[in-house]
Amino acid sequence: MNGGWATPTLPFRIPFIYSNIYASTDRLYKLRPFLTIVAERFEAVYHPHCQCAIDKAIVPCKGRSSLQQYMPQKSLKRGFKVWVRADSINDYDSQFQVYTRKETSTEKGLGSRVVKDLTATIHHRNHHVYCNNFSSFQLFSDLLSVGIYAYGTIRSSRKHFPSELTPYLKCVFPERGDSMTLPSEIQPNFTVSVWQGTKPVTVTATNCQAIPLDSVT
Repeated sequence: MNGGWATPTLPFRIPFIYSNIYASTDRLYKLRPFLTIVAERFEAVYHPHCQCAIDKAIVPCKGRSSLQQYMPQKSLKRGFKVWVRADSINDYDSQFQVYTRKETSTEKGLGSRVVKDLTATIHHRNHHVYCNNFSSFQLFSDLLSVGIYAYGTIRSSRKHFPSELTPYLKCVFPERGDSMTLPSEIQPNFTVSVWQGTKPVTVTATNCQAIPLDSVT
């Protein structure tokens, strides 16, 4: 699937009208009409390539807001966190979602919810989604059921992680780039790999075959 711009359309006006109906549940209710129109526009004017990435972006801000995040390890340390689905070829953001902290005090599976929300408009188009720290076998299984392939890092403590790979997490491969790949126990079209970087990195995928590789260059 090749990406490209859609046919240009006429300029649009943004209505700055909001309702107090969602004031108690949506921290961005005053901006919600604007954000919805912009998100729809981003999706309409560009057709993304097959490869997409789910990641977070920081919008710098020096003002005061309870939604600001402080991340001392990032180059932009303070600002608004935004989840994005970006085109892996040119970094175009087709979809985005402003992080407003947990929707409820008991919300679980934040990463899965974000990925599903950002990929809701590309079902059954055979897109390949790459993500970091969002992965779970259940999430990738749900994406595969709607025609979306996925690849991403995964914690070794996740359910259905192959026990045969556990010893490789406690030792160091002979050389950087060495790896071990096995099919997952959950279903045959899942693969799980351990790759030796600075430390062992575990990844799972639904767009790769279970063919072990000696090294990656």
